[in-house]
Order: sequence, then C-alpha cells, then structure tokens
Amino acid sequence: MVTLASKNRRIEPSSNGAEAIGKLQLDISTRLHSSLESEDVLRNFFHALSKLMSCDGLHYRDTEHEIDIQIGHHKSHSALYRLKKEESNMGELRFSRRHRFAEAELITIESLIGLLVTPLHNARLYHAAIQGSHVDSLTGLRNRRALENCMQREIPLAHRHNNPLSILVLDIDLFKEINDTHGHLIGDECLQHIAKILKNALRAGDQAFRYGGEEFVIQLSECDSSNAYYCAERIRSQIAATPLTTTSKRIELSCSIGCATLKASDNFESLFNRADQAMYEAKRQGRNRCAQEAEKNTQDNKKIA
Repeated sequence: MVTLASKNRRIEPSSNGAEAIGKLQLDISTRLHSSLESEDVLRNFFHALSKLMSCDGLHYRDTEHEIDIQIGHHKSHSALYRLKKEESNMGELRFSRRHRFAEAELITIESLIGLLVTPLHNARLYHAAIQGSHVDSLTGLRNRRALENCMQREIPLAHRHNNPLSILVLDIDLFKEINDTHGHLIGDECLQHIAKILKNALRAGDQAFRYGGEEFVIQLSECDSSNAYYCAERIRSQIAATPLTTTSKRIELSCSIGCATLKASDNFESLFNRADQAMYEAKRQGRNRCAQEAEKNTQDNKKIA
C-alpha cells in the first residue's frame, strides 16, 4: 500500500503512455529484485523512471532504520509520498525537478511506486539485520566489526582528500575491581553509563564504538592531534565528574585515553596500535588521564587495569 501526500487523481495516461508504462513495469520489476541494498533498489528505480519522464532527484528517508539516501539533485518542485506496507511505515520518498510534475506524470509515478514497495521493504529488513550485527547489544554503540568497516572507508577518504583523522582508545580504570566488588550487573551498568556519556559528548560526524570488554574507540573525523587531545580531555573529565548512581550505590569512575592521528603510511592497524600504546602510557602515568602517541614506544605494553 502506498499513501500519497496529496488528493487522488482520476486522469488516465494515453494509450501510448500506458504501453510505455507496461514495458517499464516489467523492466523495473526485474531490476528492483536484483539487490538487497536500499541504495541499489532506489537507484535502479530512479534510472528506470528517468527513461519515462524528466526527474532531477529522488530522496528517500526512513528514520526508523536511519536510512537517508539522495540520488540526483534536489530541485524546487517536488512530489512527496509516504510509503506503507501492511501496517509498517516505510518512510518518505520525494521526487523533485526544476518544474512542476504534470498530473498524468504523478499518476505514472504512483503506479510505478507499487512495484517499489516490496523490494524496498526487503532491503530495509536486510539493512536492519546488517545494522543489528554491527551493534553492541549491551551499550547500543557500534561494535568492533562496525569499527573496522568504518575505518576501511574513512582512512582512504582522509588520505585522498588530505584531511586529518584521529582516534581515541578509552579504557575504564580498575574495571575488574568494580566487577569483583559490586558484581557484573553493576559492571554492565558502568559500561552503559560510559556509552551514554560518549554519545552525548561527541560532535556530529564522530562515532563511538565498544571495542571489547571495558575498552572503547572513538573516531574523530577532520580532527588533528591537538583537537583530538582536547576532545579526549573533555571526555575524560566528564566521566570523572559523573559517577554512576544506582538505587543503593554511588560508583566513582575514571578512564585512561590514548590519542593517535593518521599518518600517510597508516592503515587501521598501525593507527589503532599507536592510540592503544598511548592509552597504556596514560595507565602507567597514574590513570585518569590522557596521553598522545609517541614517535617511538619501546616500553612493555603489558595490560594495566
């Protein structure tokens, strides 16, 4: 079912138009089921529609699944459709171009959208499954697999455009003692508490990941070493100033953070290792502090709580 943000129309396409639409429907139906990626489905639909009428841009937005896809360019005149399948809201689809759509063109678009709903619904389900596998169920942050995928994309982009890119490695201080003293349920609450602080502390475009255990990684886009250290200090101070308060306990928390900034020769492994070493150095210096990467670090990197 497709819900349209305008009144119903009764204008019928011409016989030639109907024949063209019939051929296009067969073509679209085949193409739309060839991929489970939302962008591929929408791009195939847009290209097929563009053979039939002038259309400068298509914008699909689904807030529930955090999908926002722009194909082509947004222009001043648009037609907005709210999509539903059975009882499931599927977001909004907007077509735009420089001049108004004719009534007959809007009827054509509506008839073709009926072909889009099922493959787009399947693509949304696939997207949700992939996203679910990349999210840490305890904290709601993205996980290690998501971090690796993110950096495979961000590092080449930073190299190509000569933009700074930094990461922070954060480890909760004395976390084993918290678990041993208060129990693992309180330990889990501490992890959730830290994750909430990170979500609120980051700029738009930055991302926080739970790397494993009590260790987190923060990716800072277009951020040089001095700004990365400033961001790390801001996060560290917020954690230190915000104890976890439960119905029966108040637990003071602190963390140690290591900072590293992308170099021309870096891949993710080398960048992460320098930030990780810096985090160990912050531990060695007394915990509850930040440390920047060193050019050379020959000290033992044995884990410190």
